[in-house]
Amino acid sequence: MEEMRRNDIPIRIILLKARQWGGSTLVQLYMAWIQLFVAEGWYSVIIAQTKDTARRIKAMYKKVLDNIPGFIYGVGKIQFSPYEHSASDSIITDQSGNKIRDNVITVASYENFESTRGMDYAMAHFSEVAYWRTTDSKSAEQVITNIDSNILERPLTMEISESTANGMSGYFYDEYQMAKEGTSSRKALFIPFFYIENDMISFKDKREARIFILELLANKDVKTPKDDNSEPGQYLYSLWEKGATLEHIKWYIKKRSSFHDHASMASEAPSDDVECFKYSGNLVFNIYTIEVMRDRYVCPPVFIGDISQSDKGKRRIILTKDDNGSLRIWKKPDDTMTANEYLVVVDVGGRGKGSDPSCITVINRWNLRFSGGKPEVVARWHGHMRYDFLAYKAVKIAIYYKNALLAFESNTFDKKKSEASEFVEEGDHIRGILKKVEDIYPNLYKRTATDPEDIRNGIYKKIGFQTNKKTKQDMVDNFIVAFEDDMFIDPDER
Repeated sequence: MEEMRRNDIPIRIILLKARQWGGSTLVQLYMAWIQLFVAEGWYSVIIAQTKDTARRIKAMYKKVLDNIPGFIYGVGKIQFSPYEHSASDSIITDQSGNKIRDNVITVASYENFESTRGMDYAMAHFSEVAYWRTTDSKSAEQVITNIDSNILERPLTMEISESTANGMSGYFYDEYQMAKEGTSSRKALFIPFFYIENDMISFKDKREARIFILELLANKDVKTPKDDNSEPGQYLYSLWEKGATLEHIKWYIKKRSSFHDHASMASEAPSDDVECFKYSGNLVFNIYTIEVMRDRYVCPPVFIGDISQSDKGKRRIILTKDDNGSLRIWKKPDDTMTANEYLVVVDVGGRGKGSDPSCITVINRWNLRFSGGKPEVVARWHGHMRYDFLAYKAVKIAIYYKNALLAFESNTFDKKKSEASEFVEEGDHIRGILKKVEDIYPNLYKRTATDPEDIRNGIYKKIGFQTNKKTKQDMVDNFIVAFEDDMFIDPDER
């Protein structure tokens, strides 16, 4: 922060931290210093998941006011007072309510950030952003963008998002990766557990330290831990290489004995910004298996671009190269004559960029003819698109892959007009998309109809796969087995 300030660079940081480091306190006190001593008319806002959390952060600022000698400003003591009778906005005054510094401090929650509208902020502090839950009405990106739009790109302005990790997805994860890669205006900053002074255990004497060092060196190439409550010597030595002191490593060994797996410990006390994200959140799949499969199968695609259909002649399929295209191909169709060798599955996401992307995956099932053969992902389209366009995009891909069996997740397309509130007047239109697709592409996966209304109308087969509470659990259970037993191949790094 000081480096940016001294170089007249707007302070923009995304801060990833180990637990109990005090990152929100540090950010708040730096903002307090600017408002108390450096600038006036420099309004700030604190937004956390809940207003109570934001108030606790602001309480650190109050501690500063309680401990600053009032004679600096020619008064007795300084304090917060409500600004314009607002419960959310405060200003710094003396004990009589006379303004000392012309700086407003606003506190708001992510759940109710409307009080921030219309204010011109110079500094913003967003706390525990990875835990801001996306709803139909808001997302972390929308809230932060709303505030950022009022912050000028001027020296001494400040915008800091800080959080512990919460899985390898979501706004905070994506923004941190962009900052780390240098494609964002923010600077990525990671605080490992060994920056925390409390996370240390001292040695009784030099002899104990010497024995510890010799053990660390003797086991630095050992890859297997003694038991579930310890780490292999190779990992412990890697902590030293990353910058941990011997005292920090001793603390880590002691703390690790309380956890039954590396993931739990790494989530609590990460040593780098890769495992910090990797071992946080709700994990379904074994993280070590992920790394094994990544090393074994990931490879670059042979084609990146888009797929279309010519209007001339036989309406042939056309591939167009584009480095930013949404379609990636690892293997093009082979020349075997097998029917339904390829399976194309469509997971329907949202249309807007704030929602989950849609995904069209192509799987080659040819190897399942052989004992031990594995289905293999050979192509994938991934992005946002209007639902009818997505359906026809899937048809083109299925045609290209030898008229493959095409399976839609049909939840979105099955919506009745009365249920399709997010689609406004499009409910009937959406229900009809798959029926139109059937007219031009007959090789569609169909399920047995169970809706009494459908059966009364003589509909016994429905297009697509219906994801519900039962089928989702069945899929996850099946996929865990397929995943952990190495039963499929997916070359897609993502």
